[in-house]
Amino acid sequence: MKRRILFCLALMITAAWFEAVQAQVLRLDSIQPRRAERGARVVIRGSLGPAEVGKAIRLARILDRDAVFYYPAILRWTHEEAEISLPRNLPVDRYLVTVVYPERPTRHSNNLILTINPPAPPAEAGNDPNPAVVLANRCMTRRRGRTSSSDGEYGVSTGGIYAACETMRTITGQSTRSAFPGDEITIEGYFGNRRADQYVALAKPVAVAERQRRNERFEVSHLLQIVSWSSNRVTIRIGDHVRSDDYQLLILNRLSRSALPGIFEEGSTIIQLRVRPNN
Repeated sequence: MKRRILFCLALMITAAWFEAVQAQVLRLDSIQPRRAERGARVVIRGSLGPAEVGKAIRLARILDRDAVFYYPAILRWTHEEAEISLPRNLPVDRYLVTVVYPERPTRHSNNLILTINPPAPPAEAGNDPNPAVVLANRCMTRRRGRTSSSDGEYGVSTGGIYAACETMRTITGQSTRSAFPGDEITIEGYFGNRRADQYVALAKPVAVAERQRRNERFEVSHLLQIVSWSSNRVTIRIGDHVRSDDYQLLILNRLSRSALPGIFEEGSTIIQLRVRPNN
């Protein structure tokens, strides 16, 4: 009899615990990054509860008062954190991110907003007669708060510098020093949150002395697809069209949206990368 009572008590405690877990309030606190490109990895933090069959992370796009739902692949799930991979077919737009039980519409978390950015714009090849140029970082040249560069130090109009002077990011390591077109590589360092005007590029040093005097440091060869971005790790993809050569890889800050093919400034320290030919 005593054993039966203890057994029943254990069952009651287990059932109560299970109900408490089920009733746990789902809460989303943050999403990182808040802006990402299709195919990127995104980390969601909060009170997520345990991974369960039937629980999902939902992206909702609102179109003419109707919602279109997307369910990204879940790469990792703990009580406090989940990592997802964004579908590559997501339209460029803003999405509501929610933890849901699709079969239980009333059971869900609060919403966070995720913005899907368009792919990085193309850059002219480095041997083009009018390539995209990379100027010296304004913090490094001690010229803070400048609103234009129509003369003097830069010698070319940028169409207005809208970002405040910001110290360059630091790249401390890379997963490989050589890669093939189509490969993904990871750089490590201190990157902070990605801004909308930041890109990762392959570039070539400027060789003409006159342009060097105007602080034109590099010519952009290729802007790379950013697969994921966190405060200490960035993964990028080498485009299929990138020619075999030795390049400088760095983060860029875009200074003008109106000038073509565009004007950038150095946004990080530089590493070397050799792109090998596909045989």
